Amino acid sequence: MKNIRFPAALFFFAASLSLAWSLYFESAILATPYQIGYREGSQMVVTAMMLNGENYSDFENQPLAYTAYGIGYNAAALPFALLFGNTLFVHRCVTFIFIVLSAATGFWIVFHHRRNPSLSLICSAFLMTAFMGWGGIGSAPTGMGTFFFLTALYVPHALNFDNKSMFVSALFSLIAFHTKAYFVLSFGIVATYVFAFVSKRKAVGYSLLFLALFTAAFALMRINYPFYFVNMIFGNVGNTFRTFKHLSTQLSWLTVYFFPLLTLAAVMLWKEPRKDKELPSDFKTPGFQYDLSNLNKPLVDVKPDYLLHAFVLCLLVFATVLGSHVGNYLAYSYELVVPTFLFWFFINFDRKRTFTLLSTFVVVVNLFYWQFITLNPNMLDQRNSAAWERAFSYLNPSLNILNSPTVASRMVELGMRPVDSGQTDAFYLMKPYPDNPLWGPAYEEHRRDGLEYTQSINEAIAKQEYDLIITTKDVDVFYDLELIAEHYALTDTLVLYMQQTEQKWAVQVWEPR
Repeated sequence: MKNIRFPAALFFFAASLSLAWSLYFESAILATPYQIGYREGSQMVVTAMMLNGENYSDFENQPLAYTAYGIGYNAAALPFALLFGNTLFVHRCVTFIFIVLSAATGFWIVFHHRRNPSLSLICSAFLMTAFMGWGGIGSAPTGMGTFFFLTALYVPHALNFDNKSMFVSALFSLIAFHTKAYFVLSFGIVATYVFAFVSKRKAVGYSLLFLALFTAAFALMRINYPFYFVNMIFGNVGNTFRTFKHLSTQLSWLTVYFFPLLTLAAVMLWKEPRKDKELPSDFKTPGFQYDLSNLNKPLVDVKPDYLLHAFVLCLLVFATVLGSHVGNYLAYSYELVVPTFLFWFFINFDRKRTFTLLSTFVVVVNLFYWQFITLNPNMLDQRNSAAWERAFSYLNPSLNILNSPTVASRMVELGMRPVDSGQTDAFYLMKPYPDNPLWGPAYEEHRRDGLEYTQSINEAIAKQEYDLIITTKDVDVFYDLELIAEHYALTDTLVLYMQQTEQKWAVQVWEPR
């Protein structure tokens, strides 16, 4: 009995320590007055426009308020910003609320299967680290999207795919899509599993329900927000740069980070009993057949592990679509691949008590060394705060400032309107897309809107209408840097660090000649 209780106690103690560090790390980030990511201020710009009753997705406010994300996060942050102010602190709190909800969802998923609080808690500790890693705790829709992805994914399975759970899944998949588009993968995971292994009729009904909800939301957003789908769909497609090297690097590091768990998982699969009676008769003979005629039956008469199915699909999408995108490092895997793997792993962990004490230590060591890498104490170093304070000292609400995205959030907090939100430059990277009024303005209208914005900025530079210009050295922008050098004098250069995302930016301050 002692041998059984000790691993549970060790899991509980280790998970508690890990979660305590995550909470401390989060509290330090909340107290950080500057951005932890170059583009973190962009969502605050969108929220500011919504607070002012402006349409952030119309011609007047593009390209400034360009965002490739859906409206979900800003809609969730809006009441908090209205009550407590549109600040980095408030936005990060909203993000952290959804991170906690996502980790709690992970606890529920494991507990639903194993009824083991310690096992569920250690899974939550892993999840907290994953969701907070690589800037996931910043002002961004990732935390919210992850929560709705996980709930849409698991609720049907928890309730045996009944009608109510399928409705919740369809609705939450839609919300996930309007938070970050790729989270709609939850719909695909549920639909494919139900069609293949539960009931073809139920899968078709689920798909039609999602399509109906999607169509209604599509019409609502298209009518009210002209650039919404152009930016959200074609913006994501057009602003993607892919390399196999980037994908292979991430897969290599994921293997390193989770090698202990992967080793245990391999042993678990090897030790898994394989009895012919557990397989459908069709699998035992070369004459395996699909049932395509009876809609009430699944495609095949077998029910594989649901969460293993989810993990395999997430890994497949990451390997073939998302993971090669150079603009994102590990975040996609921490949102999709790692959670589904952890669910499958801890639900199936040591059911036969093959390892017990040894495997417990392996899991704990994996948690601590990975968390140390992902939420390293050095990321909380404030030694660069003097440079940030100097950068902020240049910002004055009475001045007309052309800004670097590094200070966009502080400008919003001061009630100023930035010129570059942090995602504004991505508006200009849009590639030509097929013209169709169904999804938004024609490409030429989109392009013209961007050119007019650039022209207005260049004219203001030439006329020295900006009291101050702050640029980011060696970063491409959508206005004329040569005009700045011609009409403005460089008066200061600052080096700003964002340790949490391993970013370093040289910021230049220019004043009229």
